[in-house]
Amino acid sequence: MTYTAHFDGRLGICVSYPGVSGMPHMPVFALDFKLKRQFRSFRYYGMGPAENYCDRNCGARLGLWESTAEENLSGYLNPQECGNRTGVRTLSVFDDAQHGLTFAKADKPFEMSVLPHSAYELENALHLDELPRVRYTWVRIAAKQMGVGGDDSWGAPVHEEYCIPADQPMTLQIIVEPLQ
Repeated sequence: MTYTAHFDGRLGICVSYPGVSGMPHMPVFALDFKLKRQFRSFRYYGMGPAENYCDRNCGARLGLWESTAEENLSGYLNPQECGNRTGVRTLSVFDDAQHGLTFAKADKPFEMSVLPHSAYELENALHLDELPRVRYTWVRIAAKQMGVGGDDSWGAPVHEEYCIPADQPMTLQIIVEPLQ
């Protein structure tokens, strides 16, 4: 991981993964940012308006979309990872006074989600009422997240082209700056 601090307040982040042989596919290659709860609103330029994944984005449209962390949490019977967006060029996360951060692509579009619960909290709750009180806003910036699969109702796996091979190198490059 390399950080580049710029004099104008921008922070460049580059995360490189060399690839490791003999490992299973990776579910996601990403950075998670834990922000204060009040930074709950977000606006992004990418594929939307609804959640979409690399194997489920043909119906999504490129545009400028806005939502909140709470609205982005899907009401699935069992809490789970949700709210992903693909093809994101910029993401701004902000409070009611419009203070916050902007995450921008440095080289190629990224994937992202903004949620009121961490991946750990979502994975460890069996039902929505078991999720803890919202204390933070969790921003995930991903180079890639694997697809969701399920082409049929019998649990079809993710197609190979939507998986993330662990033996392939990956890079995530973004610019973080104060919201202008």
